[in-house]
Amino acid sequence: MDSLAGMFPDCSRSQLRKFVQQLRSSSGGSLSSMALQDVVSGAAQLILDHQEKLRAARSNAAGQRSPAVTPPLPTPVWQAVPQQSPAYVIALNAEDPCIICHEDMNPADIHVLECRHSFHHQCIKSWLKEQSTCPTCRNHALMNDEFPALIGRRRPAP
Repeated sequence: MDSLAGMFPDCSRSQLRKFVQQLRSSSGGSLSSMALQDVVSGAAQLILDHQEKLRAARSNAAGQRSPAVTPPLPTPVWQAVPQQSPAYVIALNAEDPCIICHEDMNPADIHVLECRHSFHHQCIKSWLKEQSTCPTCRNHALMNDEFPALIGRRRPAP
């Protein structure tokens, strides 16, 4: 909020919060998979778009018509990142051997946890039956196929 308040000093905190909430709803209801810089950039783009619409509405209401030559549109500050479908692309340790069995990993048999550590699917499945933590970072972990996300709360992998 402080970054946005510095960029847009004329906006109140409640207005800034409204734009961040709008960004969250357009991102599937969650900002947890976005970096702070992406959140700030996305909210800033929404604010700039809103300000441009207000300027256009004011100029039309005042009877001012734009000349035949229209100025170029500003380049967007924020753009959506396409989903990366293969799990091994987003994994932190996809190149390393599986730390559970110490064998090389095949991209077809890889399973990536929310913490982005990857393992053989069968290795991590048996590991998580005994312990519910990532073997690498010890963060709480669950198998997506055994505990799927709720339909209204799906979010992209980090």
